[in-house]
Amino acid sequence: MEKTWVVPMCNPTRPALGKFPPAIWSVHTRTLVDEDRTNNKVEGWHLKINSFMDSCHLSFYVFLDELNKFFRAEEERRREDQRMATKRAARIANGEVFPPNHNIYRLRFAALKILCQNYQN
Repeated sequence: MEKTWVVPMCNPTRPALGKFPPAIWSVHTRTLVDEDRTNNKVEGWHLKINSFMDSCHLSFYVFLDELNKFFRAEEERRREDQRMATKRAARIANGEVFPPNHNIYRLRFAALKILCQNYQN
């Protein structure tokens, strides 16, 4: 993106004045202030609940019953995650070492934020 849209259009004496400078990107400011850039969380929840339901176009009361089952299952999953986190913390307290968790999306977000900061001026 940088090579295609930003750099070729920049004036060497005034950087970041390309045809599409970062300041007009819809996520530019959101990136700089560490806000979500998309609604992926909503889309992820929607996919999760759709895959949980057995069929589409449920009647209202069947839907409510399925929704209740979904939230019970989610609560149980959260409890299990909490139990696992507690066990992990105890293992760490006992001196066990775990390999670092490499989250490629966090790395990409950090790189994007640096790129936006570089073009801020």
